[in-house]
Amino acid sequence: MRITRFIAGVGIALVAMATGCDKSPTVQTCRVEDKAFSREIVAEGFLTAVVSTKVTAPTDIDEGLNLNWIIADGTPVKAGEVIARFDETPWRLALDSAHGDGEKVQLKKDRHHVGREVDERRSELDLGVAQYELEHAEHFQAKDELVFSRNERIESELDAGLARHKQEHALEVRGVQGRISEGEGRLIEIEGQQATQRLGRAEKGLKALTAKSPSAGLAILLRNWRGNPLQPGDIVWPGQALAEIPDLSNMQAEILVLEADAGGLAAGQSARVRLETSSATEVAGKVERVDKVAKPRVRNVPVQYFGATVSLASTDPNTMRPGQRVTARVSVVALPHALVVPRTAVFEDSDKRWVFRRQGASFERVEVQVVANSNGLVALTGVVAGDELALVDPRQRTHGEPAAKEVAR
Repeated sequence: MRITRFIAGVGIALVAMATGCDKSPTVQTCRVEDKAFSREIVAEGFLTAVVSTKVTAPTDIDEGLNLNWIIADGTPVKAGEVIARFDETPWRLALDSAHGDGEKVQLKKDRHHVGREVDERRSELDLGVAQYELEHAEHFQAKDELVFSRNERIESELDAGLARHKQEHALEVRGVQGRISEGEGRLIEIEGQQATQRLGRAEKGLKALTAKSPSAGLAILLRNWRGNPLQPGDIVWPGQALAEIPDLSNMQAEILVLEADAGGLAAGQSARVRLETSSATEVAGKVERVDKVAKPRVRNVPVQYFGATVSLASTDPNTMRPGQRVTARVSVVALPHALVVPRTAVFEDSDKRWVFRRQGASFERVEVQVVANSNGLVALTGVVAGDELALVDPRQRTHGEPAAKEVAR
């Protein structure tokens, strides 16, 4: 038991010596040091290309496509090389159906042409008969009062009127039949256009059932919200991004910073990025963008992260690939000279912060301003280098007053 207490005492003494603190029998103290002060945020992430070309599903098709085959992730491709193929069965069926509709329309056209000729011939015959009857009725109409009786004259006049009405009716019938035939012809033409459109759409769809690489490079498959790439059997919609061909000459890092560690993170801060596959490779960078809102990294897990983009000073295409995991160290605070003390030397109450500075055999309360803080240390103003500060509230040891609250960590 005595050995344990001895070891603990030695440990406390070593810590006090390392932090510039002094442990007196009553109040433990430390000295204000003027030195460089820095704070870093360590975050994990992955590499992405600054510029990349998307490979999308065909846009000439207005319905979902069944993915038959897709290239393996990270495969080198040439310009024009096929990235994905889609099921052609629905389009083959649509093509056969369009051909059948075209044949039906052609049969309708032939039948309509024959029917129109028959109707026109019948109308001409009916009109000819009506004109002949009208001419006969007018030529032999009984008009002479000395020769024909009154009844005969009336009957002859009625016959002539009837013949004229027959002629007018025949003309009207021919006009109506012509308009009906013309309307039927237009309907058949519309059906023919629709059949042609379906045929063209099916043929166009069959030609567009592949997605090709627009340029040479690595084919990087895009992930869905679950983090999985597309697989054969998935339904793909027109224009949906399938993969990307990144420009490997210019890379950047996408990092995720834990919400609790993101205080002070901002665009313009310097960073150092290290590849997990090569611990010796470290690249200088700069924070270009920080998300405005924290988001969860994993569904149904309440831990949230701020996303940030770090540009890299240089890119080595031989060792850097999109998707590689990286560790970034972002310099949030970098002060070449600062007055630094341990966190426990600063106290706060409401919006005020202060320290207890030794004045001879007693301590005086001095208000200070915290400039920055990091793990275990605080940079502040209001004191000078060499000041001796209490690490605990000296009022507890002298007057039995309650200690002030230590500055928030």
